[in-house]
Amino acid sequence: MFVFPRILAVVAIVLSGGQASAQNGIETVLEELRAVQANENATERELRDAVVKVRGIVNDFPASDAAVSILLQEPYNGIDFSSFEQRLQAATQLASQVPEPNVSNSDKISCLKGKMPTPPSHRMMVQFSTDSRGKLSGLPEMVEPVNSSTEVEQFLNLFTAVKECEPFDTDASEVTFRLSTTSDGGMSLVALKVPLDSESSSGVAESLSTLDVLPMGTEEAESQMDLDRRAIRDIQARLLVLGHDPNGVDGKIGRGTRAAMRAWQVSIGTEPTGYLNQPQYAALQTQSQAALDQWLLDEDNAESYVQPPILEIGPGNLAGTWRYSSNCGARSKLGRIRFTGTLNISHVGGNNYGGTLVNSLGNRGRTKATIRGRSISAETNFGLLLGKVRFSGRVDENALIIRGRDSNGCSLYASK
Repeated sequence: MFVFPRILAVVAIVLSGGQASAQNGIETVLEELRAVQANENATERELRDAVVKVRGIVNDFPASDAAVSILLQEPYNGIDFSSFEQRLQAATQLASQVPEPNVSNSDKISCLKGKMPTPPSHRMMVQFSTDSRGKLSGLPEMVEPVNSSTEVEQFLNLFTAVKECEPFDTDASEVTFRLSTTSDGGMSLVALKVPLDSESSSGVAESLSTLDVLPMGTEEAESQMDLDRRAIRDIQARLLVLGHDPNGVDGKIGRGTRAAMRAWQVSIGTEPTGYLNQPQYAALQTQSQAALDQWLLDEDNAESYVQPPILEIGPGNLAGTWRYSSNCGARSKLGRIRFTGTLNISHVGGNNYGGTLVNSLGNRGRTKATIRGRSISAETNFGLLLGKVRFSGRVDENALIIRGRDSNGCSLYASK
């Protein structure tokens, strides 16, 4: 809707300061890596964070000399990037030098699924405890959903499957497990090795271990989850209480949230892509629930966690003048470039809007847009010379802000 073809890229001016800001950001990361490299007594968590930072350089600063050195597996300015992963592997092996159990809990997922007459069809969280022999002690408890009758049959099937798949491996006298299912048949198993009412939320976070190998998160899988601001706040808060700071619980996914996701993914042994999928989200909820409950006891935390009121939208506040910026990455059809401009739109009936767009180069186009709910689909026609550009996006739930992506592969941010 708001971006223009490649012929404009050669005359566009990239905003000054962008490269300097990026350079400052990567220098900060490199200094942190140098400090970890110099610390012979770096903890396993510090080494995990260093591995995440190295991978983050490739993702966030792909054109930098440091990223090229990482891909070529070469040192850069005295930093041996491969050393962090080697030291982490050594630390992990040292910490895990215990006799191997006869039956691996990671295999229990296959057993549990095999014992159920039909695949899981509801999102559910069940908690059960085992004794020193790994045998079920007491009845399983339904943690989520609460007071629901629709999942009773699945709960009973899970109860039977848990009983038939015992014993569960344990290195303690009693262990509490949480078993989560998703509506698409997914399942994850997590062991809690401390009581749920522990006063130390950090202790809870450290003592959790994901026993199922979760599928890799991708941008497409996360997009299919259709996360709203409330869900993003929930994810950010859960990452925070597990020790992975997303740089704010604000319902917006930025660089800090992606880095926190990667750090958490490293901690559970899955590919650190920085993108979630539904099974990973279910595991994150299970792993963080006890710590989150403690965190929410603080009024300030609870206030940041609660979703602000949803802003109603319609012709009264959508029509008018919008200012926008459109950022195109190196992989877009236009190459790395940034545009700014204004859009004047009017309501033309029903869900339809129309108007005129002007960009920072003085080019003009006619825009048609359709809004359903908070989703926008639009097209801007710049005539025979420049052609048409399609756009899809959403209106923010708490402010007059539009975010989305166009057919050239460029992202867009517009505000009123």
